[in-house]
Amino acid sequence: MKLARFCCAFLLAWSAPAMAGQPQTAPAPKASPPDSSHELFVVESIRSSMRFEADGTGARRIEMRVRVQAEGALQQLGQLVLNYNSDFERLTFTGRLRKPDGSAIEIPGSAIQDMSSPVSRFAPLYSDIRQKHVIVPGLRPGLTLEYEIQVEQFVAVSPGHFWTTYDFEQDDIVENEELSIDVPITKYVNVKSLPKFPPLVEEKDGRRVYRWRT
Repeated sequence: MKLARFCCAFLLAWSAPAMAGQPQTAPAPKASPPDSSHELFVVESIRSSMRFEADGTGARRIEMRVRVQAEGALQQLGQLVLNYNSDFERLTFTGRLRKPDGSAIEIPGSAIQDMSSPVSRFAPLYSDIRQKHVIVPGLRPGLTLEYEIQVEQFVAVSPGHFWTTYDFEQDDIVENEELSIDVPITKYVNVKSLPKFPPLVEEKDGRRVYRWRT
């Protein structure tokens, strides 16, 4: 199971007059859901949102819900490894285990360790690459793992510019996946996505938001 997925929607922006509002396009028809009863786990939802500012800073957020169905899922979900660049990013994690009755067990802060990336041990040039290792205590079949990852980009990699790519999940069964990209309406933005994934576009309060769902 991958925690980051990038490539289906591509966005690039730089300083220039804003384009006229783009027409909205209806999402593609929903496909019949596959049989997931024999899967180790099922991803109930992935919600990814990205917000970019005109100066090149921004933030992104990922919200996940994963239903655990078999013991074998513990090897993939029992420890989460989250990468970030400490030179220009801050990463925070919150999570919980949801019981069938709706009650929740929060993942404590003591279960989260901030560590240097293995690559930095061999290449000191990349010492700014860090990892959050999250142990998920008490994970077992019948529970649902919920978590949120918030990454604040407090320094622009290239001032006045921003870009990103995103891949919708194809390795695991996902019941619902959504992506939104929020940009200033004053920036020229070049957006490309596969024809079967056209975005809905909304403009409000000086912002333009692109939304995909599958």
